[in-house]
Order: sequence, then C-alpha cells, then structure tokens
Amino acid sequence: ISEGTQREVPKAGQRVCIHLKLCVAGHMLDDSTTRPVPIELNVGRGNFVRGLDAALLTMEVGEEAEVTVPSDSGYEAHGNQFLGVPANATLVYTIKLITITDEGELWDMAFETKQELAAWRRARGKELFMGGHFYQAHEEFLQGLRFLQYMLQLSADQESLVREAKQAAHLNIAATSLKLGLEHEALRYCGQVLDVEPTNGKAMYRRAQAYAALGKFAEALEACASLIEHHPDDKGASALRQRIIARSEHLDRKKERFYRRMLSEDRGVEESDGGAGDPDSSNASTSSVVATMWRLLSCQQGNGKGTGWASNVLISAGLGLLLAILASVITRSM
Repeated sequence: ISEGTQREVPKAGQRVCIHLKLCVAGHMLDDSTTRPVPIELNVGRGNFVRGLDAALLTMEVGEEAEVTVPSDSGYEAHGNQFLGVPANATLVYTIKLITITDEGELWDMAFETKQELAAWRRARGKELFMGGHFYQAHEEFLQGLRFLQYMLQLSADQESLVREAKQAAHLNIAATSLKLGLEHEALRYCGQVLDVEPTNGKAMYRRAQAYAALGKFAEALEACASLIEHHPDDKGASALRQRIIARSEHLDRKKERFYRRMLSEDRGVEESDGGAGDPDSSNASTSSVVATMWRLLSCQQGNGKGTGWASNVLISAGLGLLLAILASVITRSM
C-alpha cells in the first residue's frame, strides 16, 4: 500500500509495534486502531499466526501492506472464536509497521528489565480490559507473566517483588479468562494465587464465579461461604452468593418443568389410546410424586449438600423410585 520510511526490517526475536486490520470474506473482524494501544509482537518466535509472522519479517518501518494468509498458515481448522474467525478461513490483513525494538533474549535480561517489561505489559492489559477488549488484554497479561518466570538466584527482596507481581498477573488472567468463558483456566490461575495466599479475596471471589459459570453450584456456594468467612465486610460476596442461589433455583425449576411436561405427554398418550385408569388419580399422582422427588433431589445439590453417605442413599433411592414410576407410566401407555 505504501513504502517504508526506513530501510530497516525486523529480525527474529525483536519486538514490533504495529497496527492491523483483519478481514475474512469481506467482513472486518479486528481493527487495532479502535483500541487505546497498538499491537506489540515478538516476531520470529512462532507464538502467533504464522503467515502474519512471516510477513512482518519482510516489512520495513513505516511500510503499510495488505497480506493474504491462507488457512494453513492462519488459524487452520480450529479458527479463532474470540475474533470470530471461522474454520479454514483465508485471512486478509492490512498492516502498518510502526517501530522495531530490540528487546533481547529473556535469559539475558537483568532483573530490573524483566520487572519493567512485566509491569509495562500489565499496564497495557489493564487499559485494554477497561476498554472492553478482553481477548487482547488476556494476551497482554500472558505476555507480562512470561517475564516473571525462570528467575534464579534472587535476593529475599527480589523474591518478594516477583511473588507480588505474579499474584497480580494470575488475578488479571483469571479475570480475563472469566470474560472469555475460559472458566477452567480461571480456576487454574485462582488456584495458583490461593496456593500462595489462601485467603486472597479476589481469587476466592473469581473462583466462586468460575464454579457458578460451570454450573457447579455446590462448589460455588462453598467458595462464597469461605470468602464471607474470611472477608465478612465484602458486600460483593453476599450479593454473589444470592445470585448463585437464584440461578441454581431457576435451573431446578426448569428441570422440574421438563419432567412435568414429559409425564404430561405420557398421560396424553394413555388417554388417546384409551388406556385404563383415571388420569386424575393415576398420572396426576404420578406427576406429583415425581415432582416432589425431583425437588428433594435438587434441594440436596442446590443447598451445596449431597456429598455425605446419607445424601448418596437418598439420591440412589430417589433415582430408583423415579425410574420405577416412569416404567409404570410407560407400561400403562403401551
């Protein structure tokens, strides 16, 4: 599109600052000029789209180019759900190379340099997060964490600084993971925070959020209870607990309605086939028994219980009774 202003191309390992636009099948899926900060990538390391990486290694500072990347050098069969890229898509990039920075190899960096770069990436991530650009923020936080790994022969003060920076990075990654629907990843990073600081309020809160998003309401309520125990003044914890309870009860009601409809359909078959028996006294009572049994079973899980032997016996007996009732309904309808 336009030639470079400097006769300089990036080398593998260097960091480039770019703006890019991404189109797939004529549709714009990404535009970095709409975000508060440009993109910063380390080229030649194979940690992003291969076709884009290869193209950047040939561009000059100031150059703007259109680059077409076939699917086998792009996101291939898995696509990219966060950018909306479908499987096996051809990518069309419009790229402008702004600057090149010789960042150096990670193992050669001084401790202070690593700390500065980690803090710089974290600040960029926070700015992107506040603007609602969660996928890009997630990538920045992961890049920042990279500078905090594999540090050897640290003093006590340096270890404290690294531990604090890692805790912040793990919490940030957990937050973006929740925004992106990566609940298992959020749990993993919350776990790393809690391994170091078992009563960290943010990690406990985000862990409860992740369990709730996964539909693990018992674990979510247990996490909330622990959070409230250690942070009784945290109003957000109580509000989160109420939301989890409401969501659990809502799902229980949906499940109960599903079983009621299923039994109602069975009764309709019996009546249309001229089956014996009074539907008001047989199927209606059956529906009532099943509904009652379902509420008992749901109550165990909805209240965060259901892990002891007594609950297991109740659940087993309830499931057996439910199956027997359904078998009886089906037999009568045949």
